[in-house]
Amino acid sequence: MKTDDIERFWSKVDKTDYCWIWKSGVFKTGYGEFSLNNKPFLAHRISYQILVGDIPKAKELHHICNNRLCVNINHLQVVTRQEHVSKTDHSNNGDNSRVKTHCPKGHPLSSDNLRKYALRIGKRSCKTCFNEQNRKYQESIRNKNR
Repeated sequence: MKTDDIERFWSKVDKTDYCWIWKSGVFKTGYGEFSLNNKPFLAHRISYQILVGDIPKAKELHHICNNRLCVNINHLQVVTRQEHVSKTDHSNNGDNSRVKTHCPKGHPLSSDNLRKYALRIGKRSCKTCFNEQNRKYQESIRNKNR
């Protein structure tokens, strides 16, 4: 990254005593947006790359401060996708892995009962319920074709 880009990046950050707040463009998801060569990037990822280096493959950055506009590298934790999903607070009640331990039908939301596709897109979905729903759907198709 060029020196001018780095200077431009830091000119858009307000370093408070705790969080370093991104004060420019924001994605619909609430994360800071920084453009490089007319391409949008997540501001917290750029901060990490400037101050620490590349983010390891198959890893993501989790905001331990729960502030999506924070670019303070001390508030960014390198985690796997599954760890990130379990740490993300979707309910404002704390750690999502503690809040949602079972699906609405009572099946445990543990690693062996979570759909891998859902985890990749940032959701936790019960594999047992999905398989049951899929089986019923396939059965209804077979019954229509008789």
